[in-house]
Amino acid sequence: MSERTDRRGKRALRLSAALAAAFLALMPPTAAWSIETGDWPVIRARLKALGYAPEGERIGQTRRALHSFLAAEGLPELLSDSRDPTVLLSLMAAAADTSRARPELYVPYGFGEEPGLVRISRDGRFAAVASNRISNDTSVTMFDLQTGIEVAVLANVGTPFDLVPGRTEIAHAVFPSIHVVNVASGHNRVSVDMLSRTGSGYVSSLAPFPDGQTVAAVVDDKRSGEYLVGVVGLAEPAKWRLLHRVKYERALGHSRVAVSPSGRIIAFSGADQLMLFDVRTGKTIVKTALDAGDASPSDELQFTPDERTLAFAVGEGPRVVGGVDIRAAQVIWRKNVSAGQLIEDAAGRPLILTPEAIDPATGQPPVAGGPMAGLIDADIVAHGPGVALLSRHDGLSVVEPFTGRSQALANHSNRITAAFHDAAGKRLLVADGGDMRAVDLATGAITHVGGFASLGGAALAANSARFLDAGRLLVTGPKRVGLVDLASWRLLWDVEFNTAPDDMLLRLTELRVVGDELRVLHWPMFGPWRLAFATFDLSSGRRTASWNRVYDFAGPVAFPLQTAAFASDERILAVDADKRAHLVAVSDGSVVAAFRPQVRPEDVNPGDVKNTAQYREWFDASGYMLVPQPMASSGDVRLVAGDQRGYGRSLALTVDSRSGAVRARRSRLEALADEPVATSDGIVHLAGARSGFAFDSRQRVIVRVLPPLTSTALLVAEDETLDRVAVVSSGGGVQLSVRSSGQVLGTVFLARDNLALSMTAEGFFTGSEALWRSVGLRNRDQLRVLSPTRLIDLLRPDLVREKFLGDPRGAVARANAAFDFALLMRMDAAPLVAIAQATRSSPRSLKVAATITDGGLGIGRVEWRVDGVLVGRDEIREPVAEIRVEREVPVGRQSRNVTVAAYDRSTTLASVEASVPVPRSVDRSDARPRLFAIAVGVNDYADARLRLRFAAIDAQAVSSGLLRGGSGLYSDVVVRLVLDKDATARRIGEAFADVAGVIAPEDTFILFVAGHGITREGRYYFIPADFRFGSENSLDEQGIGRGHWEQWLSTIPATHSLMLFDTCESGTMTRDASAVLEQAGAARQLALAAGRAVLTASTDDAPAGEGLEGHGIFTHTLLQAFDKADGDRDQVVKLSELAGYVDRNLPAASERAFGFRQVPQISLAGQNFAVINQIAGAGFGPALTRDARPTHVVIAEAEATAAPGAGARGARLKPGTTVRLISVINGWALVARGGADVGYVAEATLRPFK
Repeated sequence: MSERTDRRGKRALRLSAALAAAFLALMPPTAAWSIETGDWPVIRARLKALGYAPEGERIGQTRRALHSFLAAEGLPELLSDSRDPTVLLSLMAAAADTSRARPELYVPYGFGEEPGLVRISRDGRFAAVASNRISNDTSVTMFDLQTGIEVAVLANVGTPFDLVPGRTEIAHAVFPSIHVVNVASGHNRVSVDMLSRTGSGYVSSLAPFPDGQTVAAVVDDKRSGEYLVGVVGLAEPAKWRLLHRVKYERALGHSRVAVSPSGRIIAFSGADQLMLFDVRTGKTIVKTALDAGDASPSDELQFTPDERTLAFAVGEGPRVVGGVDIRAAQVIWRKNVSAGQLIEDAAGRPLILTPEAIDPATGQPPVAGGPMAGLIDADIVAHGPGVALLSRHDGLSVVEPFTGRSQALANHSNRITAAFHDAAGKRLLVADGGDMRAVDLATGAITHVGGFASLGGAALAANSARFLDAGRLLVTGPKRVGLVDLASWRLLWDVEFNTAPDDMLLRLTELRVVGDELRVLHWPMFGPWRLAFATFDLSSGRRTASWNRVYDFAGPVAFPLQTAAFASDERILAVDADKRAHLVAVSDGSVVAAFRPQVRPEDVNPGDVKNTAQYREWFDASGYMLVPQPMASSGDVRLVAGDQRGYGRSLALTVDSRSGAVRARRSRLEALADEPVATSDGIVHLAGARSGFAFDSRQRVIVRVLPPLTSTALLVAEDETLDRVAVVSSGGGVQLSVRSSGQVLGTVFLARDNLALSMTAEGFFTGSEALWRSVGLRNRDQLRVLSPTRLIDLLRPDLVREKFLGDPRGAVARANAAFDFALLMRMDAAPLVAIAQATRSSPRSLKVAATITDGGLGIGRVEWRVDGVLVGRDEIREPVAEIRVEREVPVGRQSRNVTVAAYDRSTTLASVEASVPVPRSVDRSDARPRLFAIAVGVNDYADARLRLRFAAIDAQAVSSGLLRGGSGLYSDVVVRLVLDKDATARRIGEAFADVAGVIAPEDTFILFVAGHGITREGRYYFIPADFRFGSENSLDEQGIGRGHWEQWLSTIPATHSLMLFDTCESGTMTRDASAVLEQAGAARQLALAAGRAVLTASTDDAPAGEGLEGHGIFTHTLLQAFDKADGDRDQVVKLSELAGYVDRNLPAASERAFGFRQVPQISLAGQNFAVINQIAGAGFGPALTRDARPTHVVIAEAEATAAPGAGARGARLKPGTTVRLISVINGWALVARGGADVGYVAEATLRPFK
């Protein structure tokens, strides 16, 4: 640039700044809209430090970089309109402060009902999957294809998009710009405005170059009806170079562009043509008509690694496939096929599936190798070296066609469509397409309100909902609408509401409720300028009126209408592509008025205006867009004007509907301050981008921004009395925070299938097992997620409840201080595990060798699992850089996978699991499995204060039940009893050793434990018989904790395993809900660590002393289940039936007997198997052997009954008969004689025997 030109530029900049300053000085004080001019240099410097380099020094360019930062961080765009930049600068400082970074509990977001566009990285490691939802919630989910684990979700990512080769970045287009975003951090590395470079901002397709500094792009210029094929340099200043213009005839078409491995050649398909261009010279290498009909979003172009051949599969319906010889500049072969897709082999060479595999260079099947023939039966949505991603009816699966390996990608996401703050009930009602749940604002507790199963087609297809009032919910789908009565959860009516013509492509919809009338407005994204309108009676669903009109307005036919909305009850306001606003009567669709609002460059770009005719012409044509808002008064309308490129700000305009004159210009924050506020302090919480923010309506500034969620914020509800704020996101998250301080308490994630997970801001979590098994812990700066089974110390339902209550006792703060989150930030320092060898050494074992490499923090424990069940542990005692470990892993006929994981020296940081499939067994025997059980019961403790009455009896009774019920189901039943003084850690370990020596993977293992148990800091301890309190360390030194159980269970290879704990913990009845949840968390931790099913219940001292019918209350219910839990009447009690019976009956039984509800804790670890055969008994369990020594004598004739005062009548007992008293319930005594139960008699007929 010459010095003269530079002086001109600086003079123009000074002039425009002076004009803007003069303009602002003339405005009234209330119109000081945005950040002061003097603050922009500070903001620009902060943006550069964060990697958001503005394209220049102008305010508009800085503002655009600021908008990129806000979008990437999920922060409200309104921050750029605030007069006070304090909050903005603090958020930027926090983003730059890596010292406060901590790992985040990552909850999988998924990809919705079905995947949309999918891309796989060139190394085959990652897949990027876009949601196929039609919504403004654009997101891309990243999966690690080696593990199948979701590792990141990027919000505000548009389509098209592609992965940048050799980088963890995504290049994507959101009108009117191309962005390159870092996947790990979510930050934009660069943004390029395409509107000012090409005259159109509609990027149809793109493909990054291998260097990551250039992008090939196809821009759809709808005004000229052409595709502009070119390249964009991403280095400052970004440059666009046009290579070719391709004329098309269809307004709504598709294109595809691909870049060769060297970046020398670009391939393009679109407008029924295939073209290749030399990037350096811009010359066309190949041009051929395809005769493929309509282009398809699934068009595929793939270069061979040597760049000699291009493979193509294009068209929708019948596909055209073929190969291009690039050196000869001609199509080698081509053919029409019913289905054709591309796939790569491990070397990156493309093959075409038709369904036979074809080499694109020859048009013939390859000589050797090739994918599995059946792959074409599923839709191959993406492919990489040796990897294909298949779309099936149940979701996405990653397949290695040349090895046969396959695994599904988890998809737990939910689509929240509406939320309503029930102020009276202090709760938040959240609805999706098929369910509704309530979140208690005070505790975070989740209640299932009801489902939409009765709503038929409207519910199944529902994609939006809105609460009309506290009693009615309007559910809308693509073609139907239904009204739900929330009191009865009944569908009042369900009708078709799609009144738009079939030729209205990509129609958009606006709904408005006026009194008892529903109004529906449709307009097209493309095609003729048209509006379709209908009204429905809300009480009956009957259509009452409709009209459909086509308008002959000026503007391009391809994209005539920008947007439309109900401006008032009587008027519709529509804005066309030429920025003309049209007021349309609701009654008949007639045009009442038309005008062009007077929008000036300085309205949306203050301080960044070029005083040239060319700039004015560009601004009038493409420099801004208008969005209609509700009408301000009878003679005025309100619109929001904004810069389409994101350079400027958005401005609320009040416009005279007759002349188009702008009566008032205000920032959106100024307009927001006019809205009524119900809070006493004038602060209102609102939704912006992916977060909620606090707006002070009196000072007219944003005072606080809450941390963003992973998807669009739909609603913010606040309760001044409870001092709580809830932010509801479209992806299923409900964030709870303290209103007065802004402190985030935690987030509730509502997933599909009625699953939920609650997580505190610190990372402690609880919820549905099917969901928390899919969560992971990740560092934001790394695309690596820790294995979910390594997060068991964070599984703390008690701390979740305490945190949502505000942590009144400081329990969460203490636990947070004790946990080494800083270590978890170094997850890249975890050991690396690679399986070196896996061979079947016998029909029942697999010899597995693994190499463990130190990641920087040493190597500690190594764990071996079969199908998730812990079957072995090795402790690495000596420091080593690398070690090879081997183990004979016991496997069964049905075993599927062996996994190996290693911990660091502190056993805190775990590796990613290495997995190997188990080869199919040659053992075809159908021998029945065996049942092995260990039953532990302690009455006689060394410390007399701990002695119990029923623990040993319960162990014997369960043993008896297993022996009886196992007969016939198993080939053998072996029970090892460990009672009273023998129930020490040493003797229990010996019992495990005895069983481990003979049990096989196909066998079943059951552990029953009865005695004292204690839960401390989220960990469960069983108190052995020789325990004595000596100090505060006694529990750690003498108690049997999770480590003991894990070690013992690791020696038991049985895949079908069940642990039953009936323990007495002092104060259970009087302890609060958090203590009960602490016990639940401890049980689930043990189940997750061992990979075994667990049923447990903790009883207080008093009921443990009284018992119920001679047993502890949990064991009593368990014994009943042996008889009554057979729900499907096949005379076999399965694990799910046993757990369900205990879960349903234990709370009611304990409440009847002791006046409190004892809730069992159940974690089935994904298992279900036959436990025992049904045992027909007397209703309170199997017949049991009682102590024969008498305790009472009968003083009056009594007739025994099967139940207290009821049931079948049994033996008559004459006066003088001696009996043993077992228990007393409501004046009825259960008695036994000769070691056998007799039944119930009136307590008054007995006297103690002396």
